[in-house]
This record gives sequence, structure tokens and C-alpha cells, in this order.
Amino acid sequence: MGAILLAGGRGTRLDGVDKPLLMIDGDSLLNRTIDAAAAMGDVRPITIVGPDRPGAFTPEDSPAPLQLVREDPPYGGPVAAVIAALEAWRETCSELPHWTIVLACDLVDPASAVARLHDALATLIVSRARADGIHLTDRDGRAQWLMACYRTSALVRAARAAPARGAGTSMRALIGPLDLIALPPAPEESGPLDIDTWDDLRRAGAHAPVTASATSTAPSKETP
Repeated sequence: MGAILLAGGRGTRLDGVDKPLLMIDGDSLLNRTIDAAAAMGDVRPITIVGPDRPGAFTPEDSPAPLQLVREDPPYGGPVAAVIAALEAWRETCSELPHWTIVLACDLVDPASAVARLHDALATLIVSRARADGIHLTDRDGRAQWLMACYRTSALVRAARAAPARGAGTSMRALIGPLDLIALPPAPEESGPLDIDTWDDLRRAGAHAPVTASATSTAPSKETP
């Protein structure tokens, strides 16, 4: 199993806040996502795609080997990030993992998402189904392509067909040809799955760390 953690967004709907550095329960979203991916077991490599954030994580303290790469062009979007990670794997791995978990680093509860994907993947493998992967859905039925596990061979095949190294391409366009299994939302799910807006941030109980480079503050509820 390999893991691609997407940490390169601009946070435009949060006035430029660096979302992976947002804190929940005393830990950053980035570290929570790293820990969740590593909890799946023998996950190698775990590749973080995004800018260097000195001090944001310590590779030697990680439960699994970490690799940091940058998408080309920077802020080129999730498909460019996935392609950058796959290219790095071809250069550094003796063989590619059979499965790849793809996670955004703005998830509220990455551990829960990973646990559901892990259980579903185990069922998929035992059943010998030919599906190319599995993904979560939110309460409105929207597919969550960045909370998903893909056959690496299928992901590589899709990446090769992406124009312009994936810059500006949507994940939906990338994985559209793949045969994927959608997992319904968990019955207990009530809050946001990820943090895109100030309302998501409040509902998730997240906050920016004192050391974060972003200095924006959430607008008050009275702000029009």
C-alpha cells in the first residue's frame, strides 16, 4: 500500500489559510492525516505533495517513511499532485504498491475515513472483485475522490492520459474511466468531512496554530 497526501492547495475560501496546518485536538490536520495513513499498516511510501513547511512534521518521528514532493506547476491542482507523487515513486521505488490511498490534508477525521477505506478494501480483495478502487461519499451523495483507495495500476493508466501533467484537471476527469465502488456515508456522520469554509472550520472545532504563517482570522457571523 502506498499513500498520496495532498497538501498543496491555496485555501482560497479561507482567505489563504494554510489548511494542513489547522489544528484539531492539539494536532495539525497534516499530522493527523499522516498518522491515519500510517495506521493502515505497511504503507510505503507515504508521499506528501505540497510546499515545504519547515517544522510542520518530523520525518524521523513518523510511524512510516515520508517523502515530500511538489506538484508541477505549484498549485496545479490535485491531479498534478497525484502525477507528481507517481513520478516520484517510479524514481524511488523498486516496485509500485498494488494499492494507493489518496487523502486530502484538510480532512476533519482522517482516521475514520481511512478505517472505512481499509475495511472496504479488505472486503474487495477477499471477494476478488475487479473494481479499480473505492471512495467515500458525503451526506449529499457527492463522491469524495480525495478520500479514496485506487489500484495503482489503474491510477497510473489514468495519469498517463491526463493532459499538461494534470495541471487544472479535475479528479473527476482523471478517474472518470475507472470502475469504482462508492461507500455511503457513515450513519453517525453529521459534521463536515473536510474544511473548505469558515463554517466548516467552526463546526469542526479547528483553529490556526499560533506559529502558522497565515494571519487571517475568521469573519464574524455579522459580516455580510
